[in-house]
Amino acid sequence: MKFAAVGDALIQRRIPVDYPGFAGVKAWLEQAQVRYFNLETTVFRETEGLWGSSLNGGSYLRADPEILEDCKRYGFNLTSFCNNHTMDYSTAGVLRTLENVTASGLVHAGCGQNLDQAAAPAYLDLASLQLTGIFQAAEASCAHYIENIRLLNQRQTSVCDQMEKESRERAETMLRETSRQCEALEAETQAKCAEMTAKAKAEAQSYWDEVSARLEAYYQQHVGLRELLSRFTGGETQK
Repeated sequence: MKFAAVGDALIQRRIPVDYPGFAGVKAWLEQAQVRYFNLETTVFRETEGLWGSSLNGGSYLRADPEILEDCKRYGFNLTSFCNNHTMDYSTAGVLRTLENVTASGLVHAGCGQNLDQAAAPAYLDLASLQLTGIFQAAEASCAHYIENIRLLNQRQTSVCDQMEKESRERAETMLRETSRQCEALEAETQAKCAEMTAKAKAEAQSYWDEVSARLEAYYQQHVGLRELLSRFTGGETQK
């Protein structure tokens, strides 16, 4: 029995039927009974509108489900998509890819709706020859990948906590500085108000003193006239 394996199938669009290298690649692959490829992309339609994830593999890879039929035309019968692009579109992307790969009829393992499914072996029937345990390595790889995700989440949590702490410290510093500036501005304003009030009082008193002095002078200047008028008025009253 021969086993053929290729590297990353990073496919983003349909492979033309008349691709010049198709016949040669297909003939070479079909020399083996087991023909494996690593599906290095998520598989769902763009119109499904799934959101990208922060746990992506460095970019966001997606292809339509028909590319799986293209891979089968080459003769591939075994695959796995447990790699750094599995989580490009978060859990929804994993589940849709899982559904499409399963629907294609390709035997696969390494990913599932839970750890038990992801770690379960896959079976490829070849003329009454059953291959079991092919994906033990995939199981270990999946466990390692999940551990990396856990560590990444832990690191992100730590980074977020640190950023939150720094933001709180900056906010408290800004609040203290703003309070200090407000207090200084309030004190300055009160001092200016007191100064303006004192100045206004002084100016009012000065003006009143001046008016009083002028009234008194006027009064003193016309004492004789008031006495004359008083006598005249008194005389008229007696008549």
